[in-house]
Amino acid sequence: MFGLIFRWHIAGLANAALASFRSRPGETLFIAVGAVCLAAYQLGNLYIDLTHEAMPIRLHWARILATVTAMATLAGLTLATRFTRYAQSRAHAPWLAVLPWSDRSRRRAVRLAALWLVTPFAALIFVFVWVAAQATHAPHPGRSACVPFAAFAAACLATTTWHLRPAADTAAGRPPPARRPARLPYLLSWLDAPVPRWAGSWALGEAARYLPVWWLVSLLLAGGIAAAVSLAQHWPWPSLIMAILGGHLMFLASLRAAPLLSPVLRAAPVRYGAAWAAMLRLPLALSLAWLICATPPALAAQSAAWRAVPGVAMGVLLLNALFAAALATVPGSRRQALFFHALGLGLVIQQSLEYGLSYGICAAVLIFVLAIILVRQARRRFRANG
Repeated sequence: MFGLIFRWHIAGLANAALASFRSRPGETLFIAVGAVCLAAYQLGNLYIDLTHEAMPIRLHWARILATVTAMATLAGLTLATRFTRYAQSRAHAPWLAVLPWSDRSRRRAVRLAALWLVTPFAALIFVFVWVAAQATHAPHPGRSACVPFAAFAAACLATTTWHLRPAADTAAGRPPPARRPARLPYLLSWLDAPVPRWAGSWALGEAARYLPVWWLVSLLLAGGIAAAVSLAQHWPWPSLIMAILGGHLMFLASLRAAPLLSPVLRAAPVRYGAAWAAMLRLPLALSLAWLICATPPALAAQSAAWRAVPGVAMGVLLLNALFAAALATVPGSRRQALFFHALGLGLVIQQSLEYGLSYGICAAVLIFVLAIILVRQARRRFRANG
């Protein structure tokens, strides 16, 4: 079964790449070559920065190695959890669930498949630390690279063992009880009134129409602290920054695009733009509501802050547009969309801080051009499969 799960994953990646290349070879080559050039450019800049800062890095190498080890451990816990759940879903697929495998054999196959899937990340960690040690002439490069590599491997092994432990309910033949987190409703059902009426109820789904209580309370607490700081210091920027972050986080938490993959929706006489705009309606309303509630403390702290409000609103809209483009590309996976979104934002911020605002603007323009190409591909797939 381990071979089936692993080969199924590799075959899925290969088929997706071949399908993308056959549908639009020019755009696919442009994206692939651009990604390779961008990665090479960033790696070259990183190597140059390491060589320039070699002396302070060598002086604090033990502290840096401990930080990298902690980050590798956290990455191992996260990636092992993700790939273990992925392998479990594949192992319990309909055409594999009917095979006469014992529960112990199935868990062992899932563990092996998950560990093989995280192997490339372990190799990347080892190579990265080794190259950094070589560039800065740190002591014992090979031994230093083995420390975060071993921490990552141990975290992955412990996480897969923990997730695949036999539960008492499963051993007794009873399914484990489902745990439902506390949630609060949006209370914005009036947004479902415009045509098409399925935008709020059917498209978002019952679980997606609610926000977790802890998440909403944390966001409200952060907004209250920012408002208090702005009013106490007569400084509008804490509230304005929280307006950008909170408005964008509300959009991230509420936007769903998985219904774009529904064969029922694709077969219906609904245009791609209308379907996508219907799903953007509720998230944009929540983002706008947060923006309206977060800006008054900044205006109360300093009356001249109204000049920055249009820029703040434009920043929220641009961030929302970037994530919407990423999610339109992979409507069935919010995690991948969040990863692409964070990668693009990180690139823009890094270029702006290191080389100036003009380089950051150029990076943002390139990312939006890439997002437009990806959205065009998503629209083409929606029409082709409809």
